Amino acid sequence: MLWSLKVLLLTTSVWRNIPGHAQEHGECGGYVTRQSSGYIDSPNYPGQYGNNMFCTWTIEVALGEVVKLTPVAFSLEDLYDWIAVYDDATLLGEYSALTVNLTSALCPDPGVPHNGYRQGDSVTAGAVVSFGCHEGFILTGQEHITCMSGDRRDWTARPPTCEDSACSTGRYVYGQDGEIASPRDLTRGTYPTNVDCTWQISVDPGEVVVLEFLEFNIEYQPRCLYDWFQIHDLTYISFYQLFCGFLNSTVYVSMASTLALHFHSDGEIATTGFRIRYHVQNRSADDQKGYQRVHLLSEDAGSFSSMNFPWSPYSNNVYQQWDITVDVHKHVKLMFTEFDVAETQYCLGDQVVIDDPYGSTRAAICGTCLPMPRVSKGNSLVVVFMTDFVIRRDGFSARYEAVGDRSEPSAQDALQPDWLWISDVRIKQISVSSSTNQVWALDESGRPLRRTGITAAVPQDAAAAR
Repeated sequence: MLWSLKVLLLTTSVWRNIPGHAQEHGECGGYVTRQSSGYIDSPNYPGQYGNNMFCTWTIEVALGEVVKLTPVAFSLEDLYDWIAVYDDATLLGEYSALTVNLTSALCPDPGVPHNGYRQGDSVTAGAVVSFGCHEGFILTGQEHITCMSGDRRDWTARPPTCEDSACSTGRYVYGQDGEIASPRDLTRGTYPTNVDCTWQISVDPGEVVVLEFLEFNIEYQPRCLYDWFQIHDLTYISFYQLFCGFLNSTVYVSMASTLALHFHSDGEIATTGFRIRYHVQNRSADDQKGYQRVHLLSEDAGSFSSMNFPWSPYSNNVYQQWDITVDVHKHVKLMFTEFDVAETQYCLGDQVVIDDPYGSTRAAICGTCLPMPRVSKGNSLVVVFMTDFVIRRDGFSARYEAVGDRSEPSAQDALQPDWLWISDVRIKQISVSSSTNQVWALDESGRPLRRTGITAAVPQDAAAAR
């Protein structure tokens, strides 16, 4: 297939003595094909061209190549004689007068993606072409690209491709915008069973990825145990979010410049699946939900709390991070004053993570027990709050201060005035006896614990019985 550029010379009957730039042998017009370079000249150059002329030169090159016209000599009667340059039927410009900057470099033909289509045929500066895919295929890359103006003629992005919607694991996605979709069983109109699809979207540092859920219908289960779509945000602490069921107009803004996505279906029920559009934007301190997600705390003392605390429960799918840094010769002492985070086994759902960068220790906390105070090994401490999509609770509040002594704080630092300390391990069953002044408990491993002296003074007859 060839691509053509037409150059037309038109002259009037007004007498002139102006030389043009002649084609060899003084020909009026011509057909040039499969040549990497050459000249076109006005008739009788370097002598004057004739009156009432209409000359057309057609230059054809291979598809994907462009033609650049550079004036070597140019002198036409202003307003009456002119050259017009066409890209097929599209007028690129008309030129007259004694001098002109006649440089016409067009963008290469972007082609039509295999298993897809293109809207827009112009390859001139400023032209926009759009792409789409046939049923059963998804667009990888940008839906719209523009031919750039200026000295360099190229598209703002590589032309996209149409990928088979059948699941392919480990697909890397590049470009400023595009779509991803679940694989589709065309005979049933649903996604197939027993599939695992992964995508990784990477952008430049300082940019984030925005996901717009255009269509989303995945088999629902309260904790998404059967079919699910997972977002893995590669933040300071890896942040995983699961989605299932029906979602409408959901938007997710990443915190890192790399986003990993995973779709899983089991062997039973399948629904229509999902279609998600992504685009790239500059990093912002606030996301679509309207709360700041990364906080930098550098004062000698301060306090912070989970979103909405204490007025209402925190939201689902939350990530908040507090980076606490004090003077290099001091340590960070962290104390929680209120704590109510939905409890799950091993705190795999909602959780507060305390990370000591210099101490190489990391603890995940949930439940309603007030955590023990902590003192960092170095001069910094990172606190991360992450929630899933199920249960919402009140959240927490905490305070910190810079201390010079790293001695471990006492348990009483964490207690309200009317509380008594029993144990520093997590317990799953507790029994209090006022008659024996003892507390019996079982820790998570089933080990029995006993504490004496918690309740009121032991009656004498109870003491004698012991």
